Amino acid sequence: MRALLVLWSAQLLNACSCLSVPICMRVSPEMVAFTGVAQADSGFLVERVLAGLPAGTRQVKLAPDDTTCAITFPRGQRFLVLARRLDDGSLATSICDGSRPIAEAAADIRFLADWAAGRTPTVLEGDVSLENVAKPNLAGLTVIAKSSEGRTFQGRVNQKNHYRIGPVAPGTYQLSTGSPKFSVLIPRGPVSVPKGGCGAGVLVLKPGTP
Repeated sequence: MRALLVLWSAQLLNACSCLSVPICMRVSPEMVAFTGVAQADSGFLVERVLAGLPAGTRQVKLAPDDTTCAITFPRGQRFLVLARRLDDGSLATSICDGSRPIAEAAADIRFLADWAAGRTPTVLEGDVSLENVAKPNLAGLTVIAKSSEGRTFQGRVNQKNHYRIGPVAPGTYQLSTGSPKFSVLIPRGPVSVPKGGCGAGVLVLKPGTP
């Protein structure tokens, strides 16, 4: 197992660059997720279907990938696979899709099982920072989310400069603060929230109104 994790770390350092995205931001009705044992030629013996495949699926074959973010699946090793469907209907995955060895995937697997069962709330959350300020004290600040339909939801920043708003309805939201002292620098546009998932991530503020 240690050899597999060393190989995995080497792949992450091998010229592949992609954002670290939490599993709650990856979920969608189109996603395919399963755990399985790697076989020859990018095949998998499926152990557990988590999303996007018929119950009872036993074999899956992934499309070949020759990009710098391709994953090497050593035969006999167990993985959580998060795949996307290509235009021809085949399945593909990469490091950027979030696939990873089972040893690193326990939290993601628990979330996906709860999401598939409808037990995960739809929320907006993330860390809050202030432009050019190393350790701002933003506790108590109100963060407001306004949906494309005009509904508003709000939450407060806690002592660790983290906010959480929810549950909310799936959709797109514009974020703002409840204070004229700050405006939102990042994100610059609406934030999408999938059903049962999360949206937003980092919220960067700047002093003053927009």
